[in-house]
Amino acid sequence: MRQRRQDLSRRKRRRQIKREQKFETSRLNRDKWWYCSTCKTRKSLRDGSLFSGSHLTLQQIVILIYWWSYDMSQAVIKHETGIGTNHTIVDGCNFLREECKTWLANNPDEIGGMDANGDPVVIEIDESKYFHRKYHRGQWREGHWVF
Repeated sequence: MRQRRQDLSRRKRRRQIKREQKFETSRLNRDKWWYCSTCKTRKSLRDGSLFSGSHLTLQQIVILIYWWSYDMSQAVIKHETGIGTNHTIVDGCNFLREECKTWLANNPDEIGGMDANGDPVVIEIDESKYFHRKYHRGQWREGHWVF
């Protein structure tokens, strides 16, 4: 009997919380947030995310990430997102690249190991040297080795 009362009080509290918290949309910049009518506070959906300080709309952010992940040119990204300035597109792409670089540095992945049968996996590494000479003229310059 006591357990049943506790369950009923939990359900009642959940219903009360659902009534107190609403999902709202701003009319000016179409930002979304949770609003609590009890404590009169708002919390943006962006809080704690990569784009918490961004002035872009959520739709523009998602489209920017989508086209950046497909390695599209910044002109295409600018057209698809509807963002007016090149500076914003460049900053967004640089920010995404830096976030990926940070994630890869913090989460190194081991190359090789053993396959499902217990046999060692063979890793082949290729190397190339890149340098540029225009029309095969001019001085030979040191290039860059890429593995």
